[in-house]
This record gives sequence, C-alpha cells and structure tokens, in this order.
Amino acid sequence: TLADTLPRLLSQVERTIEPPEPFDPATSSRTFLLAAPDFIAPLVPSLLRDIHAEAPAVQVELAPYSTSAIRELADGRYDALVATAALRSEDLRSTPLGSWPWAVYARAGHPAFDDWSVTAWSTHPHLQVRPTVLRGKGPTDQMAAELGIHRVVQAVVPHFSMAAPVLAQTDLLLTVPSVAMGDAVAAYDLDHREVPFDLAPLELSLFRNAAEGDEPGVRWFLERVTAAFDDPRSGQ
Repeated sequence: TLADTLPRLLSQVERTIEPPEPFDPATSSRTFLLAAPDFIAPLVPSLLRDIHAEAPAVQVELAPYSTSAIRELADGRYDALVATAALRSEDLRSTPLGSWPWAVYARAGHPAFDDWSVTAWSTHPHLQVRPTVLRGKGPTDQMAAELGIHRVVQAVVPHFSMAAPVLAQTDLLLTVPSVAMGDAVAAYDLDHREVPFDLAPLELSLFRNAAEGDEPGVRWFLERVTAAFDDPRSGQ
C-alpha cells in the first residue's frame, strides 16, 4: 500500500539529494539496531567488546526476529537483520555469515550418550525451543519424519537462553545448531554429540537495506557484526 511504501520512497529521495554524513566511531553516539534470533546471544559479548573498543559512545540495540522484521529492515526501522540465508527479498542485500552444524546437547553423564545412535536419540525425551514466531515443524522434525524417525518432546521453551539451565537439571536432550549454545556447554556442564542422522547445517546471512546498506555508519556496523560471527566461540 501507499502507506507502507511512502516512508521508504521519501527516505530514498533524501539519500539521493543529500550525500551520506561522515561517520567517526571514536566520537559517534549513534544507536544501531540489529534484529536477530535469540540464539545469537553467545556472540553478543564479542560484538559489544569489538564495537566499544572503537566507539565507546555507540549504543547497540537488539530486537527479536519476527515475521515483520524483513519489511521493517526494508523500511529503515533496523540497520541489519540476522536470518537464515534462504531469505529472499528484492529490497535487501546479504552477506554470508557462515554455517553451523546441528548437535545434540544434554547434561554431562547422560545415559543416551553411552551408546549414541538414532535409537538413543528417538528413545530418550527431548526439550524443544520453539520461538513464538515459528509455525509448524522445524528442520529437525521435518528430516526425522522423512527418515521415519520419531521423538518424544516432553518440554517446550520459547527462548534458547532457557535451554541450558533446563538441560543441566533434567534428562532431556536438545537438538540445536551449535551457534545457539556457545559458552553454555562449559557453564552448565553439558555434553554433546553429533546428530545421528543427516541434517543440513544452519546457514545464516546478515541482511541490510539495499538502499541504505552502503551508508558509512551502517557499513562499519555490518563489518563488526560479521566479525563477531567469525569468532571461534561461534561454534562454526
């Protein structure tokens, strides 16, 4: 609709008339907004350290990924968006961030890991992280169903940050991309194994507004986000 596209058109006109303002990280007090799924939480400390080493007065605001995030990025609401690399939009440009294998996590000493197999994965109960933005089966259950494998989910939480404390004090298994766990494995004394069937790794990209992504400040911010995903602690 016109109401949806007018702000974007006006912004494009302004950028055409006025050249981008110079950006100096050392003196800037700008706020950058990043929309992302909460499983990137383990990478946020590295991102903030990197940013504030150069730009002590810059503020970073993270927003949860939502179904409206793509449109809001195109409209200039966010400076960047982390999402699955499969996302497509003519209003956005992307930079690959990497790929992360899926793994199965549980408390140290979990009996499932004594004789790890598809049978162990399907026999022992699971914890599932199901963000409210997602609908239907996730990639794990889709692939398991194609292979005729069934699992029992005994608990569901809405945020990845809730998973490690639950795993540490239960006998549940959790199957997630390695990027989601980060330092939680050591902090909560967890163990992990490879998924016992073929499951394509999670591929992520960093998306930017096609019209605004080359603005000096945004370009600087995008480089810092990309560097955070290159950190060895990201689990790639």
